[in-house]
Amino acid sequence: MMSEQNPFKAPEAEIDHFKENSSDSGPEGLGGWLILVAILLVLTPIIIFVQVFMVHVPQFTTGAFDAISDPNHANHIPGLSTIILVEILGNIIFILFYLYLNFLFFSKSIRFPRLFIITRLSHFVFIIVDALVVYWVIGFTEGNVNEILIPLLVTFVLIAYLLKSVRVKNTFVN
Repeated sequence: MMSEQNPFKAPEAEIDHFKENSSDSGPEGLGGWLILVAILLVLTPIIIFVQVFMVHVPQFTTGAFDAISDPNHANHIPGLSTIILVEILGNIIFILFYLYLNFLFFSKSIRFPRLFIITRLSHFVFIIVDALVVYWVIGFTEGNVNEILIPLLVTFVLIAYLLKSVRVKNTFVN
């Protein structure tokens, strides 16, 4: 007797092989444009630390902070000492967040893209609020515009990449 076979039935092995290759195929791993994200992640806490060190440490070592915070001093600027302390504290917090993001990034954690987006948006809002408060207290400076435009551009480009990239979806799975 002849076994009954359907000549129109597709071989099962080929169907299974097709299913395995069709799910989320594409680039994966820490390559491509993620290299730029890695460079940014590694450099950002260093840059923030250097900026805080170069801007704020001299304010404390030269006596400038005492002058602006003493209401009886000729150089007193009301509120500026509070702004400086909030800037230092905020920057320390962001250094810690970016160090944590480095850990998530290099361990390919599934939490990385979402936390990166939240941190970048929070950092951007911090920069905007800080620039507006400084403007309100001491007036407009050219640095206010640069402090806002550059992070704005970088933030939105990176967010768009993290939300749309197949490599990001395939890499951060742990």
